[in-house]
Amino acid sequence: MKSFYSIVYSPISAVSQERINLGLLMIGSQGEGIFRFSHEKLHSVKSLFSEEGLKLLKSTLSSFENKFDQSSNDYLSKTAISTELLNYFSYYTNNLISFTAPKLIEVDLNEQVFTNLFEKWVYKGPRENLKQEITSYIKRVKHNLIPRVKSRVNVDYRLEAEQYDFLVFNFNVDMIGKNDRPVLTQFVDFNASQQTLKNKITEFVSIIKPLEIFENRKGKFFLVGEEPSPNMPHQHLIWEHLQESTWIKNDILELVLPNEIDKIEDYLEVHNVRPYVENT
Repeated sequence: MKSFYSIVYSPISAVSQERINLGLLMIGSQGEGIFRFSHEKLHSVKSLFSEEGLKLLKSTLSSFENKFDQSSNDYLSKTAISTELLNYFSYYTNNLISFTAPKLIEVDLNEQVFTNLFEKWVYKGPRENLKQEITSYIKRVKHNLIPRVKSRVNVDYRLEAEQYDFLVFNFNVDMIGKNDRPVLTQFVDFNASQQTLKNKITEFVSIIKPLEIFENRKGKFFLVGEEPSPNMPHQHLIWEHLQESTWIKNDILELVLPNEIDKIEDYLEVHNVRPYVENT
């Protein structure tokens, strides 16, 4: 019945000791850990940081979050969450982020407890938008990006074979827009089952050429994913083959890591991308 927590924050003023709480780290009695940071809050205060500082901040927080999602127990056993480790992260980001000293709290760690404390100390969004279950890391990356780009793309859009004659099956795309070319983004969880992963990638790449022929112009295709655990050899082999594929080498498909997700948002803004289908 005990856990430790540390609030992740960014110091604003050393004189007044002002700070912005950005995330929360909790460690349970068995060494299990949960770490989350608020993309929404960070986005709302981005003007307080330099462009380079903001990129470093996002990259570090995303990498730290991903470590816990991939295998929190292994990560904890190897690094031992401690004041020393937290100080290291503060130093690595040139004090852009800091961690409060770990504090004891007399509760068991679970998703509900974590969510309640996260809302209390970091950020509270609309209750209906909060996911109570533990979701995959890649789903949370998508969930955090969509509010920032939804005015520029159709989200979770279904391309119907009856409507588009270049399709032989209905296809669900995570994000689709257009400017001088069609722009598609698909989020892929490389830790999914081997068959699910194969189907997801095959479906996506199979519509690239037919769509370009239909539009009579080249498209821009983003695939968001992260290298799977080495303990999943079949998935890791797919990852390796994709990296070496002509899709990637010939810039037909751009593979985007979760901590690089801002490049999609930047592309949509710079190229003034609009929804593929208006008023949906």
